Amino acid sequence: DQPRRSILAADTSVTAAERALAVATTEDERFEARCALAAALNSRAVPFKGSAPDGTDPEVARAAFLRALPLAAELASLRPRRSDVVHQAAVTCVNATHYLDPVEAAEALRQGIARIEDLERDYPERVEYVRAEIALASNLGIALVGQGRGDEARVWFERASTASEPWLERESEDLTLLLEAGRADVNLAMNLVGLELRGEACASAARGAARIERALRLVPLEPRLQHELAWARIQEGYGRIAGGEFARALALAQQVPVEQLADPTIAVAVGELLAGCADLASEPAEVERLRTEALDRLGQGLKLGFAAFDYLRAAPEWASLRSDPRFEELLRKASE
Repeated sequence: DQPRRSILAADTSVTAAERALAVATTEDERFEARCALAAALNSRAVPFKGSAPDGTDPEVARAAFLRALPLAAELASLRPRRSDVVHQAAVTCVNATHYLDPVEAAEALRQGIARIEDLERDYPERVEYVRAEIALASNLGIALVGQGRGDEARVWFERASTASEPWLERESEDLTLLLEAGRADVNLAMNLVGLELRGEACASAARGAARIERALRLVPLEPRLQHELAWARIQEGYGRIAGGEFARALALAQQVPVEQLADPTIAVAVGELLAGCADLASEPAEVERLRTEALDRLGQGLKLGFAAFDYLRAAPEWASLRSDPRFEELLRKASE
């Protein structure tokens, strides 16, 4: 599969770069070999959920990132007029949220943004720098959320969301640009939901869904895009429930693909949408049907490993179901 191939390719590139560095005889040869090594290590640092597909411990990816980050920064400092080297130093910072604590990640991401801003100023026509800006800004928002600085994070999510707008008309089939822009919109929507600004999340979630759907037309059934689209539907659903829009919220819950319900957090989130829809329904039979479906999704998520029991006992979406004995029974069984 593609993740396995990516890991093998990155490992091969790391080995090749290390060999080239070992036999380099001039300063320029050493520099180019170190550049290749930094890029290869960063490719190996691409995160995967749980263990990597080939059984590799995720710590291997973390170790690769911790080698890549200072190496790429050093090389950019040595050759600040080499745009490719500065770009590599910037994009290496993107994965900081996966491997550093939120404070350290934010610092690394700010350094990456400063580098990419210099490149955008010198080369305003280069779309790859815009892609990097979106990813860096969005991940900085994530790092700030991790520090409990949601209001500040919102600024960066909004920057990530809007940075692509001048480009998407011209680069309408740029898959990476569409994905990064759509992901930024979803992150912004999630941030707004977290700030209890659920109604405001609708616009960014819907915009993210539209961008991801454009990407899906280029690569139908791509799993990561389907995953992002599911989260876009869910975040918009929270906003529609907050606005009392029963029909739209229910449609969004039903649009999450069945395959995505294998993710425990998504299964629970869809349950939350259905529970919210039950609160808005007017017919007693429909209320009971939706409550039962919500509990089914909750049970599914718990069986798959969702274990944030304190969250479930406090989340507003589950408020009306917490008095239902079925709700507490599900949590009791899952916690045994």
